[in-house]
Amino acid sequence: MKIKNKLLLFLIFFAILLGAILGVNTYINNSNTDLYLINQKERLNLSAEKAIKLNNEQISSTVYDYTFWDDYVKFISSKDTIWAEELLFPTVSYKFIDYLWTYNLKAQNIYSVEKEDFPVISDIINPEYIYQLLDTVENSPKHFTEFYVKKDTTLFIVSGGTIHISDDIKRLQKPHGFLLLGKIIDNDYFTRLGVITNSKVSFLKDSSEYNNKDKYSVFSIQQLKNEKNEVVAYLLFEREDIYLSKTKENQNNVFTILLILVIISVITVAIMYNIIFTKPFNSIIESLDNQNIKQIKPYLHHTNEWGKLSDLIEKFFIQKGLLINEIEERKEIMEQVAQKNAELESQNEEILTINDELNFQKEIIQKAHKNITDSINYAKTIQEALLTSNELIGKLFKEFIIINKPKDVVSGDFYYINNINDHIIFAVGDCTGHGVPGGFMTMLGITYLHEIARRKEITSANEVLNILRKKIKATFTTFGTENQNGLDIAYCSVNPKTNILQFSGANRPLVIIRNKEILIFEHTKNPIGFYKKEIPFINHEIQLLNNDIIYLFSDGYQDQPGGIHDRKLTSKRFRELLLQISDMPLNNQKEILESFLEKWKGKFDQVDDIAIMAVKWTM
Repeated sequence: MKIKNKLLLFLIFFAILLGAILGVNTYINNSNTDLYLINQKERLNLSAEKAIKLNNEQISSTVYDYTFWDDYVKFISSKDTIWAEELLFPTVSYKFIDYLWTYNLKAQNIYSVEKEDFPVISDIINPEYIYQLLDTVENSPKHFTEFYVKKDTTLFIVSGGTIHISDDIKRLQKPHGFLLLGKIIDNDYFTRLGVITNSKVSFLKDSSEYNNKDKYSVFSIQQLKNEKNEVVAYLLFEREDIYLSKTKENQNNVFTILLILVIISVITVAIMYNIIFTKPFNSIIESLDNQNIKQIKPYLHHTNEWGKLSDLIEKFFIQKGLLINEIEERKEIMEQVAQKNAELESQNEEILTINDELNFQKEIIQKAHKNITDSINYAKTIQEALLTSNELIGKLFKEFIIINKPKDVVSGDFYYINNINDHIIFAVGDCTGHGVPGGFMTMLGITYLHEIARRKEITSANEVLNILRKKIKATFTTFGTENQNGLDIAYCSVNPKTNILQFSGANRPLVIIRNKEILIFEHTKNPIGFYKKEIPFINHEIQLLNNDIIYLFSDGYQDQPGGIHDRKLTSKRFRELLLQISDMPLNNQKEILESFLEKWKGKFDQVDDIAIMAVKWTM
């Protein structure tokens, strides 16, 4: 078979092989992509369901806390508006609650309240549906409900429950009324869902509104149902998947490369067949193959292109003998150069591969950093929502300051202030660790502290800490761990009628400055958590005098290194500083404490979370 035919068959075979490779590659990639897409849709659907439940947990937890409360039961019969304004009205100041409705057993609305400047909604649903959602008989399982309501263009999440006395924790007795809490679903609600699921969340009036033209799109549509179990709206979760984008991009690149190779092959066949494989050129090839000029003699000394080429070939053979020796001498040098070129080319390919991998890893790290930062900022928002607002503190104390300086975005220190059972409760806690782990501990501490302080049978400060320690230990034991996780806390309870303050501290003292004299009430050397030498917490009773200044604080301020000797500030220096500034207004004290800390730190970063509370007691 002639060379031209062999070359033609080879190029045809090569083009067919490239086409087959292209088809198989496309089929495999499409199959893998379809399986991956199904998996990602299932995962997003599960993530969306969990995110909705988690996002609604704060309002449902509030319903749970408020619906076994003796004073609430009395209010249903007494309709004491003063009590409602003091204890129910502040509920809508929480970020996660916009509306509150209270009904008696006749489904009559006896009290409702909404956030300031929000439209008044007397009944979020027809009262007759309350009996379908919540039972009024004993031993009924229907104590809680959750549904969505659409009014005009506004969508609400509503959580409700039956109201019982505090002793009826299991809700076995006949309820005394119903509580419904509502929250308007706004952009913040969508943003929180998006952060949790790492997706874009939007609102659909109807599922048919979503026109998915991209078959590789990862999405989930969640139904929102009303009190009649009818769908009132839909939530659309969409996620851009890097793997699918890269896969489609790679498929297009492979297809383009193979297509270019096929086109080049076809063009080469045409060029070779029409130009190269002519009789003069075949004669030249044979002459070169046989190393003589017999085949090209008919073309020698002609003036056309083939004649010139034949003359050159003749001269080539004449010069060949002269060049053989020089070629042999340079052959070794050329081989060395070729070897070096091959090594350089290999190294260049390795560098390009490493560079591509580094760019890919950089993209992954940047996205992971953004996701982590968004999650931490959301955790900070949740934590700030749990802390007592300045508005509520201002109702309890005429003069107070709060210094709350987290080491990171989320703090492991917290403060708690409330008016419960005719006592003013205030405390400062220091949880194990800081950042996100410490932040989770603060949420747990605030939740348990609020629950324990509301129980009327608990009358002393040390009893609160003893119960808090049991609940913290029980929580970690439930999850199979007995590590050192826990918190230190200074807890105070004041009876405004008698001006008697009860104090109990877990590794945190109480400082009172009275007429330029500092009084220190020592703590019990035990944490709230697991400890080898566990002892009961000590209770101090202190008769407060007019203008006494009460200080509660974590150890972050006194443990900060700095100064001219690069050492810790220490508790002694901190107390001396408090005594020096005690005759100033509290707002001025706050400015001095903050500026002194910045000057003291110097070249050092903040090493721990810092929380300081100071209140001035006036009669």
